[in-house]
Amino acid sequence: MSDPAEKAQTGNRARIHELIAILARRGAFSGMTPRKLRLIIEDMGPGFVKLGQILSMRRDIMSAEYCEELSHLRTDVRTLDFEAMRGVIEEDYGVPLEKRFSSFSEEPAGSASIAQVYPAVTRGGSRVVVKVQRPGMRDAMRRDIEFLKKITRLLSLDRRAGNVFNLEDILDELLFAAEQETDFIREAENMREFAELNRGVNFIAVPKVYKSLTTPRVIVMEYIDGIRIDDRAALIAEGYDPEEIGRKLASNFIKQMLTDGFFHADPHPGNIYIRDGRIVYIDMGMMGRLSERDRRLFRNAIFAIVQSDAAELKNILLLLGTAQGEIDHAKLLSDVGELLARYAALDIGSINIGQAVEEFVIMAGSHGITMSRGITMMGRGLLTLEGVLSQLSPDISILNVAAEYIQSDMLKDIDVKRLAVSFAKTAYYMAKKGETIPVNAAELLRLALMGEAKINIKNTDGEEIRREISRGSGRIAAAVAAAGLFIAASLLCFSSLPQAIWGMSVPTLVGYALALLLMIRVLRR
Repeated sequence: MSDPAEKAQTGNRARIHELIAILARRGAFSGMTPRKLRLIIEDMGPGFVKLGQILSMRRDIMSAEYCEELSHLRTDVRTLDFEAMRGVIEEDYGVPLEKRFSSFSEEPAGSASIAQVYPAVTRGGSRVVVKVQRPGMRDAMRRDIEFLKKITRLLSLDRRAGNVFNLEDILDELLFAAEQETDFIREAENMREFAELNRGVNFIAVPKVYKSLTTPRVIVMEYIDGIRIDDRAALIAEGYDPEEIGRKLASNFIKQMLTDGFFHADPHPGNIYIRDGRIVYIDMGMMGRLSERDRRLFRNAIFAIVQSDAAELKNILLLLGTAQGEIDHAKLLSDVGELLARYAALDIGSINIGQAVEEFVIMAGSHGITMSRGITMMGRGLLTLEGVLSQLSPDISILNVAAEYIQSDMLKDIDVKRLAVSFAKTAYYMAKKGETIPVNAAELLRLALMGEAKINIKNTDGEEIRREISRGSGRIAAAVAAAGLFIAASLLCFSSLPQAIWGMSVPTLVGYALALLLMIRVLRR
């Protein structure tokens, strides 16, 4: 039996040859275009398709033209032959397809990089959709992603790219997405959790999942006979108000992020339908999570943007992200201020919050601050949702809705009794501390008069300031030395040393000359 490591190396070599052949066939060595890159990624397989989908939302890495072309990877995915998909279903069920469904369409209703979706009818007569994972998908994605990570480490691509982005972080995000999207048991659990969190929201619905027919590679859900949310004409024809739907959609998405901490990370039009007056979310393979801390910080960030508070927003960025090295705080504050100044000139209703989040993430990355997976997923979700709203109800501002939601949520959560107790405790604490203020002030004054008061200053503004302080210290030392020489020479005037010129001794003259030279040098600097 061959060594597993040797088999892995052989597999990697074969994969390299395959990739080179694809690049050559598509003419990559004669120059790259957005369309050519998309075709190459499609040929390279599902792992690369998913990477392309993530890159299409990262304008900090790719130009707008490339992002626009790669966005077609989300919808324009070639379908697989039905027999291959039937094999996945029957392998997971252990019985022929006809034993579980009374009818099953061989034509997919949708095709994506991960799976294909088929209309069907259960043996009990219920209309359903069956989402079937492409054969070998999970293993192929893992193999391709791990292979890319090895190449990244080998070539140190993330270090060559600088601090704007980290390829290993992107690949880790890709692997996380792969693990989520290729486990349909987890997707079924996501749908259950999402439905539970929105149980009290009358205008939100989630398709029923048939657990007995769901496996890690097959998920069966009720058929949603509704209208796609981007079909504005059809919605109006059915008597719906697009403005009302848009406001409810935005408000609920803000709730998902800031209250639940569990949100739909890919709310594109194909994943949102309107049925019986309710907004129905489908396809929950990609969901995002935000910790309580990150939710609180993002709330504060929204207020900081609205109030153009650069200092507060700078501190929030540092808390939300992870610094990869030393931060130039003065430059970071300046860059935050410049971005806020641009938004301050706009009416709050015209601010695109998704784009704002993306720009601040890019700016933070340029300072070596990387954001968590939850924050980047939230940014992508906001951008996607704003695209939906631009078609459905262009006058709806997510930032306006978010500010209103936060204010109403804050008022709703106020506990008057607890607030009164807190104020009472604070007043008592301040009164107790107030008793000691005169004593502490008197002690501080005594230490100052005795020359024992000390002030500790911590410099955090970068290497340039430290160098300037060092140069300044040198000039101060020279000035002190000059003053010392002047005083010493003056004292020698009263000594009994023999006089040489102008009634002064040689040491006195030398002292004055050195003092004069040092002072001239200091003044010139």
